[in-house]
Amino acid sequence: MLEPTGAIIDTDDDQELLWALRGAGAGNFGVIVELRVKVYPAPKLYAGYLAFPLHEAATVLEEFETVVVHGLPDEFSGDGIVAHPDMLQGVVSEPCFTFFWCWTAVDGDLEPARIFLRRMMGLATAAAYGVGDSASATFFCSRNIRGLNPEIGAIFSGHPPIQPLSAVIIHNNHGKGVRKEIPNGYSACFPNRFPHVILGLHGGTHSDAEAGSDTITEASSWAKQLRREIEERELALDGGFPSFFPPEQIDVEQFFGVQATDRLRRLKRRLDPDNVFSGGMVKCL
Repeated sequence: MLEPTGAIIDTDDDQELLWALRGAGAGNFGVIVELRVKVYPAPKLYAGYLAFPLHEAATVLEEFETVVVHGLPDEFSGDGIVAHPDMLQGVVSEPCFTFFWCWTAVDGDLEPARIFLRRMMGLATAAAYGVGDSASATFFCSRNIRGLNPEIGAIFSGHPPIQPLSAVIIHNNHGKGVRKEIPNGYSACFPNRFPHVILGLHGGTHSDAEAGSDTITEASSWAKQLRREIEERELALDGGFPSFFPPEQIDVEQFFGVQATDRLRRLKRRLDPDNVFSGGMVKCL
């Protein structure tokens, strides 16, 4: 990393810096000038789309809870999305709750994937589809929740996407990424290493023409209403994924905890006491 003085720091020689770079975001300590990346053999994949009518979301998620009662398999990495039918390529005609379904078979055996897919297809009536252009004028906000359940499904059902490219993006944080083993005491400062779900509330509009202010207001109001209802029902967790929040809404201690925040600020004072890199969330006090 290139630090403010112009010196190059190798994270092999500064493990505290490596810990901070894994989760504190960009613009805090310097400029990354070189990466060393470990590569692995490409696994076999079993992937596709699995869509359910949005009005069945509460039922789907109630059944989903029984399927994953012992946790999601590490091999499964499917995210979810609540989508307007116009976002899709003509295969469905109503708002949908959809899994972007993906199974990674490192050992090459795809039979467990087929078994798990059959179980998920039994949640309700399913349909496959493709996703079109998602570029549009957008309002975006995010909330973390403990998990997918009928209550969150009922919220989705009650607030179908109001514009063609409005959507709820659902990322289930599970598997190796949320296990807390820290072999050398450094690992990463990323705070959300516990099983939870990240909801991206995407108030998109449409891509075929510039959206007017009324359209953007309507889409953003839809996303904000979803956020309010999640909060009012006390389903939202404290903090969240900092990169999904505007800077003015980030409380560093709330997102990282007091101890991690103290470590980040000490590192900032050591490497960048004059706040040369002022665009990040970590500041010198």
